[in-house]
Amino acid sequence: MKLFTRKNITIAVTILLVVFVIYARTGLEMSEGDKTKVRQYLLEKGDIIKEGSMHFLVYGEFKKVTSDEDKLREVLVAAKEGDTDKLNKILDDL
Repeated sequence: MKLFTRKNITIAVTILLVVFVIYARTGLEMSEGDKTKVRQYLLEKGDIIKEGSMHFLVYGEFKKVTSDEDKLREVLVAAKEGDTDKLNKILDDL
């Protein structure tokens, strides 16, 4: 009985691809380290954010943490308004 037949290799590659796709999709969600970096960014740039001029940069930082488009839309609106309290609340809810 051969171990490395064409059928066995095809099955193994298929399983690896499925595992990779599942990991890639769930791996987009944040880790606590990224969340901490965004919180530090909000603290350091809080005064500039309150002016409402950095909304796309804030959006970019949150994009590193989550892929949820609804949350990102809320982030963009709050950043345009310069509402750092709301940004921190959104970050806590992630």
